[in-house]
Amino acid sequence: LNHLIELQQQNSQPGNVSKAGADGDNTTEHRMQQYFRNCIETDTSEVYGDGFRLAAKAYSDYGLQGLGIVELLNYVANHHSFPPSL
Repeated sequence: LNHLIELQQQNSQPGNVSKAGADGDNTTEHRMQQYFRNCIETDTSEVYGDGFRLAAKAYSDYGLQGLGIVELLNYVANHHSFPPSL
């Protein structure tokens, strides 16, 4: 989850991704970021797929309340589960 958040932040920073060539193709770095985002989001394994989706949903719900990854991890550490869905 943290890696995906980091990739999203890198993609959203202005000027972080340069364009190559006149046709506006994305750089190799940007394509690699997109590849890793896709791998993370579509993994079908129980731990890295389903577990990630549970964590991402909890992070999304918590984010709507203005809380971040640290607060989510503290909740999980204290309660041994993700917070209830909103």
